[in-house]
Amino acid sequence: MDALKMKPKSLRTSFTNAERNLVQLLAILETNAKDIDKFHAINSQLEDKFSHLDAVQNEMSVLLLEENTAEYETDFEAAENYRDRYLELK
Repeated sequence: MDALKMKPKSLRTSFTNAERNLVQLLAILETNAKDIDKFHAINSQLEDKFSHLDAVQNEMSVLLLEENTAEYETDFEAAENYRDRYLELK
């Protein structure tokens, strides 16, 4: 009978440890899910901002090219720098 009385105590301790581990893991997963949601939101913002930048840049490049100014090359290099940075982030 004494051996049987010892089993629940050991099993309860094991259960409590497993429960604690599960709660900790769920907390980590919940945090990561929030981080993933935040990542997706920031990624969407980045795509939106680059899309607008790219559209304006294309209009500006056409105008600078029509005027045949030396400014076109400088502007083109700056635009390519932003495009490269965007692609690296993606």
